[in-house]
Amino acid sequence: MYAITIHLRCTDAESVSLVRRASLEVVAPSRAEPGCLFFDVLFDESDPLVIRFYESYQDRAAFDAHLAAPHAQRWVQVCMPHVDRRSIRMPESVSDRPSGGDRVVVVFGATGQIGTEVVKLLAGDPRCKEVRALSRDPGGDEARLLTAFGPSVRIVPFRMDNLLPACEGATDAFIVAPLTDDAAGLHTTVARALATARVGHVVKVSVTGARPPESDPPPGRIPSLHWAGEEALRGAGLKTTVIRPTIFMQHFEMGSGLYERGDSRFYLPSGEAGVAFLDCRDIAAMGHALLFSPAAAPFYEGAYALTGPEAVTGAQIAGILSAIRQAPVEHVDGIPGFEARCAELGKPDRVKFVYAEAAGGWFSEVQTRVFEVLVGRRPRSFAAWADDRAYGFRA
Repeated sequence: MYAITIHLRCTDAESVSLVRRASLEVVAPSRAEPGCLFFDVLFDESDPLVIRFYESYQDRAAFDAHLAAPHAQRWVQVCMPHVDRRSIRMPESVSDRPSGGDRVVVVFGATGQIGTEVVKLLAGDPRCKEVRALSRDPGGDEARLLTAFGPSVRIVPFRMDNLLPACEGATDAFIVAPLTDDAAGLHTTVARALATARVGHVVKVSVTGARPPESDPPPGRIPSLHWAGEEALRGAGLKTTVIRPTIFMQHFEMGSGLYERGDSRFYLPSGEAGVAFLDCRDIAAMGHALLFSPAAAPFYEGAYALTGPEAVTGAQIAGILSAIRQAPVEHVDGIPGFEARCAELGKPDRVKFVYAEAAGGWFSEVQTRVFEVLVGRRPRSFAAWADDRAYGFRA
């Protein structure tokens, strides 16, 4: 498979509408080409002059045929006079990974919420010959559940001192790592095994805001640890694609002090700011697509933020949960209320620092476009997720 991403910049604001229109017109005939696996064009709303084409083909010859096609030649004639040639970048990649049903994926963190969903999706995908689900407790209930998803699932003991046997013969890896102060060391050990086994592509779940320590503003503890993990994988020379998700909707189920099952109140110190809560099943859906979708090749080795489809306020959440519960649900705002609730439940209140950032609008931005391209739908809304979990909100 041959994939290419074309980045270009219009010469001026007056050229944008013409280039955008012509770019959209070339999508349908390009997708109809016999050698085209994926073709899409994205516009950068933060910089309207920027346009990006994401394309993948059966091979380089199919891409050359695309360039010679009448619709592509027409685009060149119409648009190139309005494109800054110095801005054009065309990173390309050629994949020799097995196709058909020969793929073997090793899943780190397989028994967690995200990992379980990934295993479920891989087990149902005929392109995946084997799913190696790593577990610290291979005989436990959570691991046994994974084997029920299908015969392609194999439980492999997770041993940090001997990871290579779990990775040998794998074509791909999906990583959800535990949060630890030695994130760099953990990922370095994992990366060494994956690199030795010559695993072709790694998808890692990181976190929104992961960035270098010298950034302005500097990242907090959690983003810093995830950044260290990302860098360890990239430093090992692995082709690594990163998903950076925002706060999970599942926080309402995790016993973090935010909400207790059947309660008539939730304690979210987010002020009046909206939070683009994300269903962690959609992280799994994006990971699965990055591993197997023909649309994924142009996105390899990038890092992509992922949120829910809208930023919901505490008041809006209260309205949604009240409708599902068919009784009033109150939003209790403020850090003191959250601290008091955690103390009452005998639970740590460390997550209050994350929610405090939410009050500052840190989690309000919606970033779903790459997900939509890869998965073919929007992420689940908070209302849709809560309706799926209605049993947990009713008294």
